[in-house]
Amino acid sequence: MSADSETLKILLDKGSKGLGFHIRGGYDNQHIPGDTGIFVTRLKEGAAAHSDGRLKEGDRILEIDGVSVRNVTHNEAVSLFLRTGNTCQLLVEQDAERKALARATSAIQTNSLLTSPSSSNNSMFTASNVILATTGALALSLITLYLARKRGWNLFRR
Repeated sequence: MSADSETLKILLDKGSKGLGFHIRGGYDNQHIPGDTGIFVTRLKEGAAAHSDGRLKEGDRILEIDGVSVRNVTHNEAVSLFLRTGNTCQLLVEQDAERKALARATSAIQTNSLLTSPSSSNNSMFTASNVILATTGALALSLITLYLARKRGWNLFRR
């Protein structure tokens, strides 16, 4: 978590509709390439998180009832949510998804052959530069597809 990020403690009462949000991420199933965080991806209307109003899509869950989820599997995070009682205390980093995407995109651009000053000389096609460019292009493609899915674009519809 960066120094400029805002964190917020949120106490939610489950009620009859539950906490009411979906998560994605974990070190075994990264929501954003290169980021192992647990992210809120959807709020269920009328459930606790939606009614409370502070938790937003794109927030990163840092702790569940005081237990850190900064480097856990997706299933470990789900298991912690299932073990909460009638109330659940969350520590969240607000707007973390946008910040993580910006960092990932910036890192790709920084390491790209297209913006590298060394691309103007004859060392452009060394094995390490080709691997770096391929990796950067693949990561940028994954981020682009993620953003397309997030915004509801149907790229592959016939």
